[in-house]
Amino acid sequence: MSALQLYLNVTDTFHIIIKERKIRSVQTSSNDPDVYYKAEEWIKQYRPELIEEPCLGAWEGGPTPCDCIKATIQGLVEFKAIKESQKTL
Repeated sequence: MSALQLYLNVTDTFHIIIKERKIRSVQTSSNDPDVYYKAEEWIKQYRPELIEEPCLGAWEGGPTPCDCIKATIQGLVEFKAIKESQKTL
């Protein structure tokens, strides 16, 4: 959240069901603030090229999500900068 200049502890909870030595389901919950979800939507709408390739399949058993996370952070920084510049207009 520091990319959005929010200094808080985000708490994600994962509930994983393992049956017969295989993960059967994963449910998550988070206390992410609304601005994070707005920024995420902004990235998808205005900067999709940042995340299209690095995030492709990253959360469905594809490659490591590290590049996706880095690209998302870049998008969050850009979102914050644009929102800050709009305040000064």
